[in-house]
Amino acid sequence: MMRKLPLDLKSLTKSALALKEGGKMPPLINKELVHKSSDSNVLISEPFTTGWLHYFNMFQETTELTFDHPSEHIQGLLLSEALRQAGIACTHLQGLPIEGKLVLLNYSTNYFSFIERNEPVVLRAYSCFNANEGSQDKNATFFIQVLQWGRICADSKVTTFACMNTERQQQLNNRLEKIASRNKVHFESKVNRLLESELAN
Repeated sequence: MMRKLPLDLKSLTKSALALKEGGKMPPLINKELVHKSSDSNVLISEPFTTGWLHYFNMFQETTELTFDHPSEHIQGLLLSEALRQAGIACTHLQGLPIEGKLVLLNYSTNYFSFIERNEPVVLRAYSCFNANEGSQDKNATFFIQVLQWGRICADSKVTTFACMNTERQQQLNNRLEKIASRNKVHFESKVNRLLESELAN
């Protein structure tokens, strides 16, 4: 559906987003909305929102990621982090409390063309997720497109599990840690039995 959705260029030209070379970039989004502790690691701008669609400019520098050689194109790892941040921001913009947390369940990205560095990049994001402080924990899926010069260069579908507060996330973490611990014990026991069997032979 998203791939067939026309770009609302008329509305975008009236927004604060940079669309063409030399365009002024809008301010960074609040770091708390993308779960960062430093502005230097924020990769998306304040959003332009119309209906259920959120548009962001993508920034191209972060202190979190370093690459061992320069590239004339935006690296996939950098783009993945920007997409992740856009998804997190969407859930907060649509009701996830600021102390809410997301657990990644699925992340799928398609790349269609190179994305040029030092040229404006626009992320278009959609999610039907909505919540408030009284909501139950639930899945949150969002779809994000990467656009440059009006063309779709990549798109992504991300599914997460939204915990409405840190207490619920900790409860989930505790359950998952117990499961992981049981899996570890079961696996190590199986390996030990195999090793003992080989020694006996």
